[in-house]
Amino acid sequence: MKSKIFFICTSILFLAYGLAIADKVTLKDGTMLKGVIVEDYADRITLSTFEGEKSIMKSDATAIESDTIEDNILGLAAQYTDKSDFEKAYYYYEQAYKLNPGSKAARDGFTVSRQILFKKEQLLQQAEVKKWNMIQEFNRSKISGVDTIKKDNDAALKDSIGIKLEMEGTSPKVTEVLKGSPADSVGIMRGDKIIAIWSRLTGYLSKKDLLSRLLDPNQTELKLTIERAMAVTKEKPSVLTSAQDLVGATFVLQYEGITVENVISGGPADKAGLKPGDLVISVRGNFTRYMSLDMMYNIIKECKNKVDFVDRREVTVWKKTSIQ
Repeated sequence: MKSKIFFICTSILFLAYGLAIADKVTLKDGTMLKGVIVEDYADRITLSTFEGEKSIMKSDATAIESDTIEDNILGLAAQYTDKSDFEKAYYYYEQAYKLNPGSKAARDGFTVSRQILFKKEQLLQQAEVKKWNMIQEFNRSKISGVDTIKKDNDAALKDSIGIKLEMEGTSPKVTEVLKGSPADSVGIMRGDKIIAIWSRLTGYLSKKDLLSRLLDPNQTELKLTIERAMAVTKEKPSVLTSAQDLVGATFVLQYEGITVENVISGGPADKAGLKPGDLVISVRGNFTRYMSLDMMYNIIKECKNKVDFVDRREVTVWKKTSIQ
């Protein structure tokens, strides 16, 4: 029964968003899998197929292809970013952005690579030899795998962003936020998980690789996707009370999933911390990726006193720089 429900939900997902079976993964044994890549991590992907979601290690695949030109260009851009070849990354992100200005991945990649190139040019023009040497040393350390940064990375993270991180499962979790820090100023809280940096997922990264991305001296600006668990206490229901009224918020189904549309000031959702634009990841422990609005509303109505939400939102953090 569950497999039938999943098949129906995934079918609705593909039809609702106009998604064809566009992504192809060829495994080392010659098997070809077709579906839609819904999560792209550093070492693996999650492929959504009509049979269900499959987690595939990139090391087990000989080829990961897409039928769309945009996705193939984004793949090239990501490869050059990982190699710290930001000029080529900038070029390919720009081409992807021109093809689809609405692409969040293309826009974020274009922005961050342009920022890095501008920063490098600025350093060269100002002849800041000391800082430039540090950046070069940093990039060499990423390629060689040797950590040559003398300052303790955990301490550097607290200095520049104002947070302390620990790995919880496959994701980094914020365990401390310094008052008045850049992280505090944009609303990052203890218990938040950092899901992505400039739209690139952080799951399954080692802490060393994660800190390298966060502390990259090429970047003074970071766009982080944070995930937060919130409990919304419901209003007392009446016969005519809608699910939206019960939590004091309205929702809309967008391309990325169920999103908070409006929040009533002073209502239960507002008090719990939900904000317009938040992406709803789960409701009462039920993941919303293949969920319709009606299904979510029914779950909200079934909850007795409170509704447990897990939301994601983007914040932009401007790091403090210690080297002048």
